[in-house]
Amino acid sequence: MLTTSEALADPDRKDRYDGVFGFWDLVNQQDIAAVERVQNGPQARVYPDGRMCYHFEEPLHRFQNIGIDFMVGRRTIPPDDEDNTAAQQTAEPSRGMK
Repeated sequence: MLTTSEALADPDRKDRYDGVFGFWDLVNQQDIAAVERVQNGPQARVYPDGRMCYHFEEPLHRFQNIGIDFMVGRRTIPPDDEDNTAAQQTAEPSRGMK
């Protein structure tokens, strides 16, 4: 884990790290389950296959586009989020960390 020397000197760091990793694992397991449900949905008999309906599935459409843009190195902001400055930040690491 990338951390500071002060954090390494903390005697409670193992408990703190265990908490962070436990949370990370929980979130990732939930994300995996959500993606699997999305992938299984089109296989359901009640699902008439076809294109995603942007009107009804806008949050999923938006999330998939954000992920795709990130994977291909395109840093775009969805039109409705232009005023959100946090969305403009990239995932590049801080230059001050060692």
